[in-house]
Amino acid sequence: MSYVSDEALQTLLDEPTDLALIDRTNPPSGGIELLRQLRERTNMPVVFLSPWSESLQDELAGSGLEADDYIDVPFSNAHVRSRIKAILARPPTRATG
Repeated sequence: MSYVSDEALQTLLDEPTDLALIDRTNPPSGGIELLRQLRERTNMPVVFLSPWSESLQDELAGSGLEADDYIDVPFSNAHVRSRIKAILARPPTRATG
């Protein structure tokens, strides 16, 4: 069962979007499934917000998925902005799926 809203995925794909910021915990498993579906269709950078970044990285690596960055909760807005700016400054490296 997928917890990803078709509307949320379609909005990310249809609207000009530079980066997806995904909360890993809301809803359960939804963030990983959303990343999976995005990776099948786009090279959009993805940043996960998660209180379990290390276990999330292991889980994603085991499934063959990658996020562009992981930010541990709690975090400051300034920290998130700086990480996003750094990602958006990188040259694109991932081919469109």
